[in-house]
Amino acid sequence: MKISRFLLAVAFLAMGAMAFAGGPGEADTSLTGLYLEARTADVYAGHCYANSEVGLDGEEAVLAWNVSEGTYEGVELSGLSVVAVVKAQATLGDPHDNPYPVESVLIVDESANADQRSALIQLAHDMGGELLDNVRNIRDAPVAADFESTPGHAALTAGELVEIKTRAITHKDHLCGSEFVYYPPLTEIADAMPAYTEAHAFRGDDFDTTWSCPLKRSAFLGTFVRGVRATLGSGVNLDFWLRAEQPTGNNPNPAATFPDLGVGTLVGVVRIDGPWSDYKGNPIEPNVFTMRYGIRPEDGNHMGVSVHLDFVLLVPVAEDMTVDVEWGQDDLNIMSFAATGVGHPAVMSLAPNWEGITEPAIFQDDAEGWALGYPWAGGLTLGFVVEGQGEH
Repeated sequence: MKISRFLLAVAFLAMGAMAFAGGPGEADTSLTGLYLEARTADVYAGHCYANSEVGLDGEEAVLAWNVSEGTYEGVELSGLSVVAVVKAQATLGDPHDNPYPVESVLIVDESANADQRSALIQLAHDMGGELLDNVRNIRDAPVAADFESTPGHAALTAGELVEIKTRAITHKDHLCGSEFVYYPPLTEIADAMPAYTEAHAFRGDDFDTTWSCPLKRSAFLGTFVRGVRATLGSGVNLDFWLRAEQPTGNNPNPAATFPDLGVGTLVGVVRIDGPWSDYKGNPIEPNVFTMRYGIRPEDGNHMGVSVHLDFVLLVPVAEDMTVDVEWGQDDLNIMSFAATGVGHPAVMSLAPNWEGITEPAIFQDDAEGWALGYPWAGGLTLGFVVEGQGEH
């Protein structure tokens, strides 16, 4: 099975959401959903067409998150939507100009209760990031989202305020023959697909303008997910996703804490959004990494470096695009060198199986530092040491 770039294939990941700032935290369960974005400039275009619009169009956009299933901040949100309308100072995505500060309006599904409304607003802020730093107004409206099974086809209305309708891009929509995704999506999504906008309108009175901008290659469809998050005291976030089913394998070391995991087995994915140091103290740059199970070598170079034999080794996703392959320890070490840039793999220690954990939580192990206890399928709980280092 091939892994799709960035967050990998959502189908094999189990997801949740939590935050931790130097101590025990509370966790949510999984959250997945569908995303729709429409802008006032073509996102799928050739250089010539994009250059004709930059600085003139593309300051406005509508972003919509429709929760398929799950909870956020402990609140059930399945079937609900939140919409963000943004107005920037320059073409969104233009690397040569600064669109910030961006003003925005949030439109919350009116069928949400008070707790759900608050959670949807926070979800939009979390997903939208800096785009939603200056919210001018929060409105409530009936939101109807229809993500059809046909690729590229979707429809969204938010009362009388917003209307979007898209279809797939076809060869008839190619104007110069050299089109590509010129502007990426404004938020982090998986499986992003550019689409043709048949309708795109904002009719509110919150800005000094309204717009209707149909018949453009200006939309994206995709999926969004939330991972189990550990936020360190430094402010760096580590977002974890584990495989939905626990793989089994033959562990060559009978003293291992996790004897049912084979060396090289893909455990899941971690996204690190800032500078971080692995268990050996090697600096790790922000990236998305696969996590593959490994065993500490029992030789003179590794005596006393950890009280535990078990680790996951981090490999940049771009270097590790296959799910089912179990790499040997030597090959895995070499692949992981790409994460550190030195002749040592990127290592995250696995603390012992935590007892009594039914949902993700942070614990302090006197020997290891701070660890994220993450219950997995089959009754196994992994303890990822997110802060703390062994002997070098």
